[in-house]
Amino acid sequence: MINYLLERLIYCVITLLIVTFITSALIFLIPGDPVLSIVGENASPEVIKNIREKLLLDQPFIVQYLAYLKRLLQFDFGKSYVTNLNVWDVVKQRFPNTLLLALSAMTFASVIGIAIGFFSALYKDSYIDKISRYFILLGISTPVFVLGVILYTIFTLKFKIIKSITGFDSFYNLILPTIALGTQSAAYIARITRSTVLDIKKQEFVKLAKSKGLSRAHVNMWHIFVNSLAPIITVIGLDFGSYLNGSVITETIFGWPGIGLYIFKDGIGNRDFPVIQSMVLFCAIIFILINFIIDLVYFALDPRLRDKLKEN
Repeated sequence: MINYLLERLIYCVITLLIVTFITSALIFLIPGDPVLSIVGENASPEVIKNIREKLLLDQPFIVQYLAYLKRLLQFDFGKSYVTNLNVWDVVKQRFPNTLLLALSAMTFASVIGIAIGFFSALYKDSYIDKISRYFILLGISTPVFVLGVILYTIFTLKFKIIKSITGFDSFYNLILPTIALGTQSAAYIARITRSTVLDIKKQEFVKLAKSKGLSRAHVNMWHIFVNSLAPIITVIGLDFGSYLNGSVITETIFGWPGIGLYIFKDGIGNRDFPVIQSMVLFCAIIFILINFIIDLVYFALDPRLRDKLKEN
């Protein structure tokens, strides 16, 4: 178990280093001068030169990258070029909003997806199954930005049922972003749940439980559903990581004040390199942490994995 954890931790550290290198390299290769976002195009060449020297933007890539790593080792995410605010302070302010949206979308997707997939598998080839498969196909095929724009247009612009979001002041504002962000994931979860339950239904231990005279509800819950949880939880965990990292589009469409909107508007929109670097790294840390937790949960749920580690 200890060797397994150490191995996973080493993979996490290596992954983070690769993320920092690739992000820094891509930013270095982007054409244009971020200093112009700070001082404007009418600034004198002397001012521009001084700022470039101060921010090390006149140095080779390796010098900039090593300086970035040095800041990270000091737990310094840097300051925004444009606002001069500490990026970590902004993250602490906005991340709870993104976390709230992610948890809401995960709950919506998990409940809807598991319910649809489970009953679709139990009543295979029935009308419930056919309707469920149409939902799965439609949900997977509809991108988040398309569904988000449709929901925003219908409920905010057309019928004005829900006002435009300029900040979080009510759970009512969570409805549209939650549906937009969670629908595609609900379809994926439903598909995985359906296929997993169908496989479990064919297992010998399920047939044995039925032959013992156990009630249908007992067999469905304690023999089929419980044994289907491991792959379903894995998908939910991965999707939760994508909610936190991929909420840029949803937050931008609905104006949700989270880190996704911060990355798009303040980072990419202003060519604010410290914001982009720090946000990509932060999202990578969140995603890796969630995957690490999923590995531990999967390890606890799957006895075959524990037996395999014992053999090694």
